[in-house]
Amino acid sequence: MKLLLASNNKSKAKEIKDILGEEYKIHTLLDFDCKNIPQIEEDQDTFKANALKKAKLIAEIFNIPTISDDSGIEILALNNWPGVYTKRLDKSGIGEKMSTVERNKYILDKAKDIEDRTVIWKTAIAIYFPNENYKVFEGIVEGELAYEIDGDNGFAFDSIFKIKGTDKTIACLSSEEKNSISPRKIALEQLKEYLSSYIKK
Repeated sequence: MKLLLASNNKSKAKEIKDILGEEYKIHTLLDFDCKNIPQIEEDQDTFKANALKKAKLIAEIFNIPTISDDSGIEILALNNWPGVYTKRLDKSGIGEKMSTVERNKYILDKAKDIEDRTVIWKTAIAIYFPNENYKVFEGIVEGELAYEIDGDNGFAFDSIFKIKGTDKTIACLSSEEKNSISPRKIALEQLKEYLSSYIKK
């Protein structure tokens, strides 16, 4: 089955391909002429709503079943901050974009004095079909916020999310280890089960 991933993130695409398996032919926006694709603002109140918004807009442009995701972390002691703002934090208040390293340092600085370092990692995966059918799935994993950036095998906030009960961040794991425990894996397994039944209809 041919699916379009509404992203040009190669690391994310590899993760999704590895988890869904060879049964699905996953394309990304890098496989298409993306010059006319509008910038999609992730301005919704939930990860699920952001994922669905992206999947719907891209599916309507390319007329291909499209999957999209939105992920973030919620630090309980900081009232679930940064939540849906994880990937669009603005330290200046004027739309200043931060690199991944800058963003992770910013998060750790904000959390430097908290004792309860419980953090929730959420990933929402949406699939939208050209016939307007859609589904959204969510994976949730609890961990601990690291005190410093650690590991280089990952992306986004992998280097500051520590597996509960260990001293390892997600970025210290192999790709196989990460894919076995991540919320993206949980959500994609639900998607995979749904697609199996969808194809049989």
